[in-house]
Amino acid sequence: MFDGFPSSLQQAEALDFLFMTKGMDIDLVLEFVMPNEQMAESRVCGRRVHLKSGRNYHIESNKPRYENKDDVTGEPLYHDPKDTTEVFR
Repeated sequence: MFDGFPSSLQQAEALDFLFMTKGMDIDLVLEFVMPNEQMAESRVCGRRVHLKSGRNYHIESNKPRYENKDDVTGEPLYHDPKDTTEVFR
């Protein structure tokens, strides 16, 4: 399962090429529909991640103990530049 991938035509074409070179097919695609666009935007724009461990946070629903810091290591959390209101819209 690819969360948020592919998110562009270029990524979709690269994924298709990768599967083709491996002799594999995509059997199923799931689309999750959120009834409220504001809710979806909030979920996307509020995501934060600790890159080394993959721990996920959210600025509203799963806040780190200290703003923008990983709970375990205290290292800065990553905010993907694509996770903005402008890009989302």
